[in-house]
Amino acid sequence: FELSDSQTMNDAQVRGLSVLAERLKKLEGTGIIKLLDQVLFDELQRIVVYPVQDESQWTDGDGNVLPDALVVQNGTQAKQLAYKVHTDLGDGFIKGVDGRTRRIVGAEHELSDSDVLRIHSK
Repeated sequence: FELSDSQTMNDAQVRGLSVLAERLKKLEGTGIIKLLDQVLFDELQRIVVYPVQDESQWTDGDGNVLPDALVVQNGTQAKQLAYKVHTDLGDGFIKGVDGRTRRIVGAEHELSDSDVLRIHSK
């Protein structure tokens, strides 16, 4: 980070913040992101998946690109994801379409980290 207005600070405050900035630079941040990643993905075995309405453009009905990211348990299947989005999608699940490969996937297809999936439902 940078000191935006060091003129309003005394010398001790400026020195203290400068030391903090140096340490954060050496550590490449506070380390909280690395910690969260380790706990979420390694310890809790979670993955991130992206449900979309348009598997070609990876958008929702309003044209927003990758509007939602759901953190789910590793091993989650396509129909289980449909239920997480909305119970009506889960109840009426027909198929999913993989946004990367355009392959049709069934209800029991196991999702992988960073999958983009369109859910077709009755």
